[in-house]
Amino acid sequence: LESARHGSINLHGSILPKWRGAAPIQRAIEAGDKETGITLMQMDEGLDTGDIIAIETVQIGPDETAGELFDRLAELAGNMAFEWMPRIADGSAAKTAQDDDQAVYAKKIKPSDTHLDFEMDAEDAYRRHRAVTPFPGSSLQTSLGRIKIKRARMAESCQAAPGIVDQVKPDLVVGFRSGGLMLSEVQPEGRKPVSGADFANGARLKPGDCLKSEER
Repeated sequence: LESARHGSINLHGSILPKWRGAAPIQRAIEAGDKETGITLMQMDEGLDTGDIIAIETVQIGPDETAGELFDRLAELAGNMAFEWMPRIADGSAAKTAQDDDQAVYAKKIKPSDTHLDFEMDAEDAYRRHRAVTPFPGSSLQTSLGRIKIKRARMAESCQAAPGIVDQVKPDLVVGFRSGGLMLSEVQPEGRKPVSGADFANGARLKPGDCLKSEER
């Protein structure tokens, strides 16, 4: 931290002091935040606790995945670095201390954070899916085995109970608590990704079938 004349600078993927830590982009999506951003900060010995030099905010799209948001924030970070480095180098960039009382921590993504459950609220399940897409990816334990969810959307209309197939054409829609998800592309264990409709056709699913599994 003391090796350079002006110390070390970091471009962090959140609006600090919210979402300090390892997974700020993923946790912002999972929590349902409407906006996030890039914080240009002076590094210190703490975990994302250094003084703030500049913040730029962006809106999080309702269907945006972590991968898509990461790409947007990376471009924004590059532009901020280009804009601010001359002022950092000449010492004219002002710094503002963070309010530690407002800090929120973004814990590292664990394997359990990638698992969806039919008993989850549909919106919560969808946010979790978006938060871990494309990496490490979400999955769902079903009566047909664990499947990875490659692409999904909130169902516009779903009256099915949790784990019950609502429709199979033109897309596979399955009920969760308080709504449903349209599973556009899935990957069964040991197989290649297929469309949800093709998966349903191969498994001979029909509306009313139960995909719940005893194993979660």
